[in-house]
Amino acid sequence: MDRRALLSKLLGGDEHMPQPLPASTTPEHTIEAPQTTSKPDIVDVFGNMRTNVENLSLDDLPDFHADFGVEKAGQNSNDASTPAGGDPKKVSLLARNDASDMGMTFCPFPAVTKFPYRFLNNAELLQPIASAYFDRDQIYEREWDFYYIDGRHAPQGKPITLVIKEQVDDLLEEMNTAYPELKWAFEDYHAEVGLLITFDDADAECRPRFMGHCNTRDAFDDHVSHTHEQPAQNLPSDDGRVEAFMGKVTMAYDIGKSNWKGGKGGKPKKRLPASTAQPAPTYRQDSNDKQLTKAKQYLGLANPPDDAASKSLVPDVIFIAIDVEAWEQNHACITEVGVATLDTRDLKAVDAGMNGKNWHSYIRGRHFRTKEYMDPSYTNNRHVQGCPNAFRFGGSEIVSKKDLPSILTSCFHHPFSSGSTDFDKDEVRQIVLLGHDTKTDIDYCHQMGFSVKNRGNLCDVMDTAAMYRHYSKEVNPRKLGSVLEAFEVDGWSLHNAGNDAVYTVQAMLGICVADSGGNEEAKKVQESIAKMAATFGPPRPPGMKAASSGVTNEDGDEVKLPKSGGPSRCFPFWQEVLACYVVNTSAENDAGKSKCAPVLEDYYECLHHRKEAAKVTALQTAYRRREAETSRDALPTAGEIRSLGLLKRDGGDESVGIKTPALLPRYESNVAARSGERS
Repeated sequence: MDRRALLSKLLGGDEHMPQPLPASTTPEHTIEAPQTTSKPDIVDVFGNMRTNVENLSLDDLPDFHADFGVEKAGQNSNDASTPAGGDPKKVSLLARNDASDMGMTFCPFPAVTKFPYRFLNNAELLQPIASAYFDRDQIYEREWDFYYIDGRHAPQGKPITLVIKEQVDDLLEEMNTAYPELKWAFEDYHAEVGLLITFDDADAECRPRFMGHCNTRDAFDDHVSHTHEQPAQNLPSDDGRVEAFMGKVTMAYDIGKSNWKGGKGGKPKKRLPASTAQPAPTYRQDSNDKQLTKAKQYLGLANPPDDAASKSLVPDVIFIAIDVEAWEQNHACITEVGVATLDTRDLKAVDAGMNGKNWHSYIRGRHFRTKEYMDPSYTNNRHVQGCPNAFRFGGSEIVSKKDLPSILTSCFHHPFSSGSTDFDKDEVRQIVLLGHDTKTDIDYCHQMGFSVKNRGNLCDVMDTAAMYRHYSKEVNPRKLGSVLEAFEVDGWSLHNAGNDAVYTVQAMLGICVADSGGNEEAKKVQESIAKMAATFGPPRPPGMKAASSGVTNEDGDEVKLPKSGGPSRCFPFWQEVLACYVVNTSAENDAGKSKCAPVLEDYYECLHHRKEAAKVTALQTAYRRREAETSRDALPTAGEIRSLGLLKRDGGDESVGIKTPALLPRYESNVAARSGERS
C-alpha cells in the first residue's frame, strides 16, 4: 500500500483528501516562479493539529501504529507526551512542565492508589477490587497523564502528583462493569474532601504542570525524581489568591496521607446546626481525677466522703471493659471484640496485693472473632501487628457480624460472662463501662449496631488512659502497653481484642491500688523477702531440687542441697508468717494478727527447738530412772537419746555447715532433708 492509500485510509476516504491544485495558465514564454502554494492544513481534519500535509510524517499520525502494527524506531512508551496505544483522548499535546489547561479537574494520585480502602463502603467487594486493580502496583500499570504541583509549595517539600478526572472515570467504569453491584460514582462531597480539585481560579504559573505519561511504577518514580530540576513556580502577589491556592494544595496533600481523618467512605463529618443537634448522652465521662476517685471507692480502696455525691455511689458494681479491633485498611470491618468482666463482690475479703495482682484471677475475659473476617488478609500488620489467634485468657468464640450485637448485649446481663446459674434474675446489677480511649471503642460499637451506652443499668463510664494521666501527672496519654509496664504487668499479644480488654481491667486495678497507697504494705513485705533472699539466697521453687548431696529422704528421693549458702532451713516457715500477716492485717487494723500465732510458733520452733529439747530432757530423765531400777546388759545410755526423730539426721554437722543449737545435744548428722515439714 503506497503512501497516498495509507493517508486516504487514515483520513476516512478519498472525499476527505486535499483537492489537487488547478493547472497552471501561465504563458509558455513566461518564466514560472517556484510554486509556493501551501497544501491544506490537517486542521480541517483533526481539529487543533496544525500540521501541513506535505510535511506530515505517518509516524506522527494517531492510530498509525495501532492500525498497521508499525513500530516506530526508537519509540519510548514512556515519552512525556505520547502514550503507548492509540486512544486520541489520552493524547496530551503538552510538553513536559507546561501548565495545565483551564477547565481541567484533577484527582490526587496518592488518594487514587488508596481508593478501595478509603472510599468503598462495600466490605464484601473491597478486597476483590483491591486485588484486581490496586495491589501489587497494578494501579501504576494503566495509561496515566500525570501532572504535579511544585514540591517547593507543598507540605513536606515533596511534589503532589495529580491525574485527570477523565482517566479516573475510565477506571471506575471498568470496576462498575466488572462488579455491577458496586455502582460507584463521584459525588459533590468528593470535591469537599479534596478527591476532585480544579485550579481554574489560579494563575497559569500556579496551575499544575504536565509531568509526563507513564504506565509503569519505575517510570512514575523516575518522572517524580526529576520534577525538582524544573524552575520553581511563581506565586501570585495577591495574598488572597495565594491563600486559596495553598488551601487546595494542602487539601490535595492531606487526602493522600495514610492517617487522613476523613469520614466513613470519604464523607466529611458534618456538624449539625445548634437547633437540630442531638442532646448530650445521659452518662458523661467524668474528669480524670473524679474517675480515679470513684474507681477506688467502687473497689473499696477508699472511703467515700460524707457528702451527697458520694452517697449516690452504687455498691457492688460490675466493671465491664470492652475493646474493638477493626481492619486498619477499612474501619467498617470489625474483626474482633473483647469483653472483660470484674465483679466487685468477688473481691471482698481478698487482699489486692502489689498493683492489685491478687485480683487478676477474678477477671473473666471473652474474645469474639467475626466469621466474615477470619481470612488472614484481614489481619492488621501495617500500623500495628494484629494477633487474633493469640487470646491468652480462654478460647476465642467465632460469631457472625449480624449476631455480634445480640451477643454483646448478653455480656451486659446476668450472669455477666461468669457461666454461673446461681444468681437472682430479678436483681439489677449496676455496670461501670471501662476502656482505654473509651470513646473510640464506643463509636465502633455503635457502628456495628450495639448501643453500648443505651444500658438501663449503666452508672459510669471510665477511661484508663485518662485515669493514668491523673495518677502520673503526665500531659499526654500513654498506650495500654506502656501503662502495663508501669505496673509490672507483662502485656503479651497486645492488639488482640480479648487480651486488651483483660489488660485494661488489670491497668485500672494497678492505677487504683497504687494511688490508694495499697502498695506500701506490699512493698514492706517484698522488701523483707528481698532482704532475706539477699542474706540466705532466693527460695527454691516448688519441686525444684538443689545441688546434689547424695542424701535421700524417707521416700527414697535424692535431696540436693547447696554445699554453701542458699536459703535458711527455716525460710519456708518465715514465708508463711509473712503471708499470714499480709492477708490478715493492715496499717490501720492489726487485729487479725492473732490468726498468725500458730505459724509464728512453728517458725520459732524451727529456729530454736525449745519444745523438742524439753521433751528430749524429759525422756532422758525417765530413761535414767528406769535404767536404775532395772539392771540389764548392753542397754543404750540416756545420753544416746538425741532427738525425737522429727528431723532425719544422717550426716555430721560439718557436712552441711549448720550450727548445732545450744539447747540440744550434738549429733553426728544434721541434714534437714524435709525443710518444709513442720516440727
